[in-house]
Amino acid sequence: MPKFKIREEFTDGSTQNFYVSANDEATALGIATTLFGGEHLVLEEVDPAVVAVTEQAPTSVGYWGATVTLKQEDTDAVTFVSMLFDNAKSSNEVMEAFKAKTINGVRADAVSLSGIYFVDVA
Repeated sequence: MPKFKIREEFTDGSTQNFYVSANDEATALGIATTLFGGEHLVLEEVDPAVVAVTEQAPTSVGYWGATVTLKQEDTDAVTFVSMLFDNAKSSNEVMEAFKAKTINGVRADAVSLSGIYFVDVA
């Protein structure tokens, strides 16, 4: 599955980049817009094998992290996505962001969150 590099701009003018796995640019931008505050721009589609995991956010920001489980009801196909999302978003908002989206070939008819944790990005 492709990954899209997204730039988020904060109200103070600072920015940070992060990656969203999605089938297409519109889905990636939709997930980013729903889950995170601020303005977003898709910078590029990147090869998941070369995504740098060492990029740091320029400002201190808190996020919730979780494993999102997506299930397609008619085939019982399941996929998992680990995500960080804005700490102002509720779990219901996060789950709704994935409803009816197709990720890893699985249409998200049922969505659940597990392993929720807080991340302070300095």
